[in-house]
Formats: sequence, C-alpha cells, structure tokens
Amino acid sequence: MKEKEVIQGLISDLSHQLKTPLSNIRLYQDLLKSSSLSLQKKMQLEKRLDEQTDKLEWLLNALFQMVDLERGIISLTPDNGSILDTLQKAVETVLPKADQKEISFEMTPFPQCPVLHDPRWTEEVFINLLDNAVKYAPGKSTVHLSFEVYETYGAVRIQDQGPAISKEEYHRIFQKFYRGNSSAGKEGWGIGLYLSRLILEKEQGYITVDSKEGEGNTFSVFLPILTKL
Repeated sequence: MKEKEVIQGLISDLSHQLKTPLSNIRLYQDLLKSSSLSLQKKMQLEKRLDEQTDKLEWLLNALFQMVDLERGIISLTPDNGSILDTLQKAVETVLPKADQKEISFEMTPFPQCPVLHDPRWTEEVFINLLDNAVKYAPGKSTVHLSFEVYETYGAVRIQDQGPAISKEEYHRIFQKFYRGNSSAGKEGWGIGLYLSRLILEKEQGYITVDSKEGEGNTFSVFLPILTKL
C-alpha cells in the first residue's frame, strides 16, 4: 500500500510539473500553423518553441535523476579530487546565461585541498546553484566563489546578490517541488535544490544557505576531506 501511495504521488507530481511546458509547446505549435505569419514572427515563435522544448527536456532529465537517486538505482563513485576543476566546468556551462545579464564571476584563490566527490554529479550540483544565482540576481551584479577548509570538510561557497531568502525558508527550499517567495515571476519547478541535496547526501556531504537582506544569499556545499593539508 505504501509503495502504491508513493507511485500515485509521483504520477501526480509529474503530471503537475509537465503541464506548463507541454501547454506552451502546444500553443506555439498551433500559432505556427497560421498562414498569415510574417517571417520574423515565425522565427520568434520557432525560437520560443525550441526554448520550451529544451526546458521540457531538462525537466524530464531532472525528474528521472531524482527518482533514480531516491530509489537507489544510481550509484555515485566519489573519489578524492580537485573541486576547483569541477566548479570551473559548471561555471563554463552557465556563462552564456550570465553574459546575457552581464553578470560576472569572481573567484578567490582556492587552496590545494582535494575533497571526496563524484565530479560528474557534483558538477550538476554547482550548475543548479550557479544557474539560480544568475536567474535571480540583478543584471551587472557579481557572483562570488570561494573555498574554505575545515578539519573534516571543505566548503565551496557561492554568494549571489539576489533577493534574500527568509530564515523560515532555509530548510523548505531543499524540499521537493518547493519554490520560495523570492522565485515569484521566475520560471522553475523546485527540483534543482532538492536534487542537489540528494546528490550531496550520496557523497556524505551536505548543503546550507545563509542570507542577509541587501547582501544576497550564500549557498555552501560541504564535501568530506580525506587528504590533510
């Protein structure tokens, strides 16, 4: 009975999350059928259709990853390696979006301290966090990246200049499908932070957030240290 309830809940969540992008795709398809469209308008609609298709593809991939992680189907292979290399790859992925808003990245020197992580999956965590930083931060702002070393953990910090998250939401934003008050008017499905939390838990790590009004938000990704300095 419990398994049946879980499956029913998952189907309900999936249908709710897929409804908006599918509706948008159908709308643009119907509009493109009009014979009176100018070439310029047709190109604009085709671009929007491509964007919605890309968003649907991302959503489906994220949902499948989420389900596989929850059910333990995916096995991560954490290894002791440079977290800076993983972070830089994630920055390169979100750089085109940042350039559109003239958002820059500022990185303090990273100490040579390998941490235990699966580069492919940890890169996914950083992409989610950096994408959010770019999405919610104002244009021409700066995202600060830094790394701190503790006795048993290394912490990558991503500080944006977006609207501050209230303390009441600190834990809720990492829940499945939850969208914070500051996300109003922005596209999203409330999956990225939850997925990031799942990935880090598989790596024996964790994630926190700290916010200050007027100063933005700082997300900290903690990963285990196996090699001492």
